[in-house]
Amino acid sequence: MRQNSTKGDKMKKVLLCVLLLVGISCSAVDSKSSSCPSKEKVQANLKNVIGDASIEVVNVTAVKGFDGICEAFVKIDGDARILYIDKSGRYLLTGNLIDLVERRNITRDRMYELDVVTSDYLKKLEKHVNLEYKKGSKFIYVITDPDCPVCKRAEKPLIDWANKNNVTLKILLYPIESLHPDAYAKSVAIVCENRSFVDYINRNFGNTSCDRGKRAIDSNKELLGEIGIAGTPTFIGMNGKKITGLPSDINELDNLIK
Repeated sequence: MRQNSTKGDKMKKVLLCVLLLVGISCSAVDSKSSSCPSKEKVQANLKNVIGDASIEVVNVTAVKGFDGICEAFVKIDGDARILYIDKSGRYLLTGNLIDLVERRNITRDRMYELDVVTSDYLKKLEKHVNLEYKKGSKFIYVITDPDCPVCKRAEKPLIDWANKNNVTLKILLYPIESLHPDAYAKSVAIVCENRSFVDYINRNFGNTSCDRGKRAIDSNKELLGEIGIAGTPTFIGMNGKKITGLPSDINELDNLIK
């Protein structure tokens, strides 16, 4: 489960087209002869190595431009990710697929397409907003934890980006208590004392506890768990697209308002 991670952590491994042991070769066009393993086969093989984690293989499709590589969009304990499988379903490749000529992260772009929050859940998110930094009519949802250091580091570039693009930030509090034991009480206090966004970024959380605050935070945790939010910060766009962790380039958030 990814929690309080940066986007850079996901770029440590690069999938290269030199996988001779697997017998995979590159192709300039889509392979018409290669077939991908079934979702059931991929799920069974993954279960052998992942163990007790909950696994859902959403779909398995051929990767354009490669002969013998299939893309598996999976959710592990609700956490969405892309894995690469050979056509036999035996060999697993992890990391990001990079187009070195176009300087494009293919895996990241596919995640934008596949890991989308539905319109029904977007409507539900709107009812769970705890704080707002109001700018223009465009907006994103920011899922954050009061004690998350990566969330804190993201605040200045996030505000600068919002100002530049005239985007409203809608904040949902999501304390990760396993990492930050005090975050739940701080989140509750923010709601109970009707703290503002300025209070939040200045760490003026308050110290009040109330049933209304507890219900709000508990409801946030339940909803975000249903959506599959596994860590903070997470950014969800008005178009349903999602970014988990702090992007290496804050302008990646542009994809959330298109």
